[in-house]
Amino acid sequence: MLVEHDDDGNSQILHYGGDSGDESIYRKGTLYFYNNTIVSERAGNTTLMHLSTNEEHADCRKTWST
Repeated sequence: MLVEHDDDGNSQILHYGGDSGDESIYRKGTLYFYNNTIVSERAGNTTLMHLSTNEEHADCRKTWST
C-alpha cells in the first residue's frame, strides 16, 4: 500500500527512471507494478506514475487507487 498524504512534497507517487539529468544512468526497461493499493489524501493534483523517458515502461496489473 502506498499512501500520499496531503502536503507531502511533490505530487508524484511513483517516479521511475531517474532525475539527475544524465539519462545515460537512468534505470531502463520495464517497471513491474502488480497488486498494489494507492491512496492519495492530497487536496490538489496527484501524479500516479512518472516515467522519465521513452525508454522506461510500466506493466501495471491488479492495482487499485482511491
